[in-house]
Parts: sequence; C-alpha cells; structure tokens
Amino acid sequence: MTDIQRPNYFTSQFLVEEDFNDEQSYHRDMRLRHNRLLHSWGVVTGLEVTKDGDKKVAVSEGMAIDNDGREIILLPDFERNTLNLDGLELNTTIEIAIIYHEIKDKPYRIGDKTKYTRITERPKFIIYRGKKRENCDDDHLEVRTG
Repeated sequence: MTDIQRPNYFTSQFLVEEDFNDEQSYHRDMRLRHNRLLHSWGVVTGLEVTKDGDKKVAVSEGMAIDNDGREIILLPDFERNTLNLDGLELNTTIEIAIIYHEIKDKPYRIGDKTKYTRITERPKFIIYRGKKRENCDDDHLEVRTG
C-alpha cells in the first residue's frame, strides 16, 4: 500500500495535468474513504418511490452512498426521475436499484483527439424482475406493477 500524498504547491511552480488530477484524486479518495469507513452505505435521504399509474414509478430527489463510498445524488428532474415500466406485465414484482454513474462531458478537441473537460455524476437506475437478489451491493426497492 502506498502512502497518502497530496500536492504541495509553491510560487513559480509549473503545474501540469498530473498535478491537477492528483489534487482531484486526493480529495475524492479522502471523501470516499470517509464515506465508506465512517458511514454505512444506503439511502441517506429521499429517494422515495411512488406509483405514477400502472406502468410508471417516480423517484423523489435524494442521496445515497454506495458500498464504495461514492455519493449518489438524484436532483429534482421530473423526466429523469420517472421510470417507464411499459415492458412489464401487470402485477409483476420488480426491484429498482440506483447506482453511481459517470458520463464524460464537454468535449474539447486537441488536434485529432477529443478530450473531455468535465465528468458528470448522474445516477442510473436498473430494474430487476422478481425478488431481491442475495448479497446485493446496490440500493434496492421492491415495487409491484399494476
């Protein structure tokens, strides 16, 4: 295991991409370590699921922490927070899992290469048919359609 290091800046220092990435990694890793070791994973607040007709459910805004300590934040956004269950028969038992998801964003062209200046952290929902799986690391909620 390596030691924990953080960047140490000084006047006239020439900074490169690695320095900025190391700064981000240090803070992100410390936050993940804090969340994972001081708190338990699961729903922190909100994320309540309500039926919206026979074939839709709505998930309220809220926050969860996954088993790796990553924060999963669902902001209030009506379209993104409504899950369509059209492919399911009525009276089907399902589970809804919310997971951490990253999306590369804000493309920036450098010659013939594309880099991304931002990473968007946006939760992703996974719908499972049937009862809760054993030893599951995702936050789940069981719902019955119809």
